[in-house]
Amino acid sequence: VTGTNGKTTTVRLTAYIVKNANRIVGYCSTDWVVIDGKIVEKGDMSGPTGNLRVMTNRDIEVAILEAARGGLVRRGLITDFACAATVTNISEDHLGQDGIETVSDLAHVKTLLYEAVKPDGYKIINIDDHELAKRVPILSGNKILITQRDLQNLEVLELIKYAKHVCYIKDNAFYWKTDDSEILIATFKETPITVNGVAKHNVENVMQAICLSYALGLSFAEIRA
Repeated sequence: VTGTNGKTTTVRLTAYIVKNANRIVGYCSTDWVVIDGKIVEKGDMSGPTGNLRVMTNRDIEVAILEAARGGLVRRGLITDFACAATVTNISEDHLGQDGIETVSDLAHVKTLLYEAVKPDGYKIINIDDHELAKRVPILSGNKILITQRDLQNLEVLELIKYAKHVCYIKDNAFYWKTDDSEILIATFKETPITVNGVAKHNVENVMQAICLSYALGLSFAEIRA
C-alpha cells in the first residue's frame, strides 16, 4: 500500500478484516510493526526495514505492507510476489526531494509498486484520482478499479472495460461488480468509520481495504463481517 493519503488507515482496516477472518496477520505502517495483534516495534516502519520485519516473521499467514515514497526511491521494492498492490491517491507530497519535481513524477514513483504484483495478482486502481486513472489502459495484468462516481459516467465507462472487478458506491453502500453480477458488501450505516458516508476519505479507504482483502483470498462473507 502506498499513496499520498490514507495509507496507514487502509493498512489497518485491511489487517482488521483479515484478522477477524482468523488469519495471522503481520503489518507495518508509519505507526509501528504489528505481528498477530502485538506491537513489536514502534515508529515509522513504512520503509524497507518495516517491510522486512514483517516478511521475515515465520508465524504470519498474511503480510500487509505500507510502502513510503522515500523507500521506493532510495531502496526500491523488496518483494515481487504480492497478491495485490494499491496506490491510494496522488497529490503534492514532498515535491523537490529525491528528484521528484512534479505530481506526474510522484505518480511515476508510487506506481512502481504495481511491479511487485505476481502475474495472477491484482493491481488496485483508484480511478477517481486523475493521475492514476491515466495509467489504467497502460498497466498490464488483472485490475480492480475503485470509484465513488456513477458507473454510467462516461469516463468511468471507458475505464471499467479494462477491469476484472469494480468496487463502487450505490445507495449509500459498497458494491462489487464482476461482469454483469453485482454484490452488496455493506452499507455506510454498517461501516461506522464512514460516518454514514460523510467522511469521503474513509469511504475511499474502506473500498481499498475491501479490494485488498478480496485479493488476499477472503470471501465476501468474511469481508462483510
